[in-house]
Amino acid sequence: MNADLIFTNGNVLTMDSCCPFASAVVVHDGIIRHVGSDDKALAASGPGTQCIDLQGRALIPGFN
Repeated sequence: MNADLIFTNGNVLTMDSCCPFASAVVVHDGIIRHVGSDDKALAASGPGTQCIDLQGRALIPGFN
């Protein structure tokens, strides 16, 4: 799987009490496929993957 979008180097609020923070998120076909480390997230990159460096900023879930 090649991700469409990868966010790295962030402070990602997961809303999971066992692991409340991560540093990366992988999105493929509009679905979050991975939340965890930068290394594992970047392994999903390929041609056409947009990578966004959060530079330590927070990424929190959105509510619709």
